[in-house]
Amino acid sequence: MRTIVRIGLAVAALATAPAVALAGPDTAACKMTPSGPALAPDLTAGQRVFLRCRSCHTLGQGEKNLVGPNLHGVFTEKPGAAAGFAFSPAFKKGAPARWTDQGLSAFLEKPTKVVPGTKMIFVGLPKPQDRADLIGYLRSQTGAGPCGK
Repeated sequence: MRTIVRIGLAVAALATAPAVALAGPDTAACKMTPSGPALAPDLTAGQRVFLRCRSCHTLGQGEKNLVGPNLHGVFTEKPGAAAGFAFSPAFKKGAPARWTDQGLSAFLEKPTKVVPGTKMIFVGLPKPQDRADLIGYLRSQTGAGPCGK
């Protein structure tokens, strides 16, 4: 019953959410190759995938941290450096110097595999297309610029 309620709330939230400008990088330039053929992100699908993230993360510049850090600047700032957020020692030690699309895709697939001991409790996104869609959406919403840069 709980899962049904959560899914219902997520669908309702998407249906009632204000339209988000999906302008951003040219999706033709945003193809990822986590393994296999290149995957072009669908930003609208990425917005739907982000519903799984938004209970813990915000995207807008200057928005507050929640359970997880605000993600504005996730591609341009050093991981573990978001102002006002207490990252775990494991994340500070194990996170890369900068997130690339492929590195973030690996983290989103299974966070505890990339950063053992992270306090992020998200189990991951097993589908490569979901990860590509989410990364494209994150880039379009966080001031990151073109994909893959």
